[in-house]
Amino acid sequence: MNKSSSVSFIGDRNSRPSRLDNARSAEALKICNIVVRDMHALLQGMFDGIDDSFFELANNARNNNEQNRFFEAMRDIRIKRKNIENDFKSSIEAQFSLEQVLTPSSKLNAPVEPKGFESLSLVQNDDLEEEVAISSMATKAQANFQGPLLQFHTRICNLYGCENNEDANLPLGLKDVIESFTSACEVLEIELKERLIVFKQFDRYVLSNLGPVLDEANKTLIRLGIMPSLKAPRTKQGSKTASSPHDKSTHASEDTTAKQQNTTNVLPQLQNLLANIRNNLGPQALSADYNTGLPTQYVSTQDLISLLSAIQDIAPSTNNSADPKVINIHQQLKAQLSQGSDQPTTQPKFKQIDEDLINLVSMLFEFILEDYNLAAPIQVLISRLQIPILKVVIKDNSFFSSSKHPARKL
Repeated sequence: MNKSSSVSFIGDRNSRPSRLDNARSAEALKICNIVVRDMHALLQGMFDGIDDSFFELANNARNNNEQNRFFEAMRDIRIKRKNIENDFKSSIEAQFSLEQVLTPSSKLNAPVEPKGFESLSLVQNDDLEEEVAISSMATKAQANFQGPLLQFHTRICNLYGCENNEDANLPLGLKDVIESFTSACEVLEIELKERLIVFKQFDRYVLSNLGPVLDEANKTLIRLGIMPSLKAPRTKQGSKTASSPHDKSTHASEDTTAKQQNTTNVLPQLQNLLANIRNNLGPQALSADYNTGLPTQYVSTQDLISLLSAIQDIAPSTNNSADPKVINIHQQLKAQLSQGSDQPTTQPKFKQIDEDLINLVSMLFEFILEDYNLAAPIQVLISRLQIPILKVVIKDNSFFSSSKHPARKL
């Protein structure tokens, strides 16, 4: 940034009273320059990694069509890389402007008007996949950097004279960082699969490396005298002094509480995304396949698990080829329900939560099996985990929220 930058750290004194004097404005400019420099360096490393990834994917492509797609995506990214870098840099700079910081988050995140049915298309399914990928990135980053990010926001709030963190739109909010990148990438003319690869690289090279950026920013703020006594969150370290059983139980209780606070339940967010698609595209739910006019009877969760076990028993014989496939659970469940009942007296219907879990797990495995870096034999083995993972998710949907979940580790 230079003196001609459009980012204002003091603001228009005629339109609103400034909360930054000249000294604090200089401090804000300094911290902005440091953060923008570090974020830009991470983004440059990301683009270098993307170039290598697409080149390797093109070399390992299964056919000429895939190879051409990867080469075209790599070419488009190379051409537009500079524009994306500049747009991302400008967006991060703008997050430090006085006007941006003092604008409440609620005003910036105004509700979006729903689209009419005439504008609906299959692209909305692509939007859903992008939203799920972005939500996953934000949730993971929030869990990894909650402590240093809270310190940074608290010090920035003090620097800008905000009353509290909730009333301000503080820079380096994870949602704002991700939106800055996705908005800059709108110029890319690539398909969904290639776009998701770009998002994965952004998660790998930028979001996963926010720790050093936040540490440097906090150290700079401390050197500038901004809340130097602010304590960092306590980390788990072995104590050299002996502790009583009461102390151990207290620490265990605190650790459990911390884990609960750091585990964000993302399932309701995912369900909301699925609900938006259902509302826009009409009744395409699993239970719509059984519209027979008979009285409705909900399938219990335990019965659903039994049906999945039956499907699991026949899955190896129907999927014994070397071609990895995602099992169409909807179709298999329909076949199971129609067996042994020539004249049904009720119409089976699945709970909405069970339908959503089936859809989410299917999307997850579709996403995994589209990874061209996986060897075909490994893809086949992974595809066979779809039903076991689905049964685990139905019994314990914390699978989506906890990165420490045993099934997630598997």
